[in-house]
Amino acid sequence: MDVDPERKGLVELYGKSLESFERTIVTVSSGALALSITFLHDVTPTPLPSSLSTLWWGWGGLLGSLGMMILSMPLGHWLLERALEKKDSKTLLRLVTVMNVSSVVLLLMGFGFLARFAQVNMFAAKPPTKPTAVTIQPAPPATAIPVQPAPSSVPQLPSSIPIAPPAKSAIP
Repeated sequence: MDVDPERKGLVELYGKSLESFERTIVTVSSGALALSITFLHDVTPTPLPSSLSTLWWGWGGLLGSLGMMILSMPLGHWLLERALEKKDSKTLLRLVTVMNVSSVVLLLMGFGFLARFAQVNMFAAKPPTKPTAVTIQPAPPATAIPVQPAPSSVPQLPSSIPIAPPAKSAIP
């Protein structure tokens, strides 16, 4: 049985495209999840309580997207094996397609919820924090402490020996 070279090229291109799609969805979902955790930790460590459900829905969308993609990968490989054995697998092929589409929908849903969470927590007016009372104590009055001269370890010259001034140098 001869296979049309154009069809063979299209099948190879389809396989590479599907592999790239799977890798991209997994990378983007994982990256968005990591970015949202960093955002929560560094930017809004105390999010508004009313926005937490939005965060959970966003994380659920990203995790659902990852889960769908991870499940569809081995199923797609199994379908390829069945196709090589010339077994009918149209129902399972539809299932993989539905899983891939669901993965994209869940990813977009996760992005939407996380964007809403970020908007609510970054631009919403936070309740004012209660000022803490600071009591300023007056400084104690300054007292003079007598200073004793330190004992000198350098021997003192007798006062009867005159000390000549240093000689002037010839170098200007």
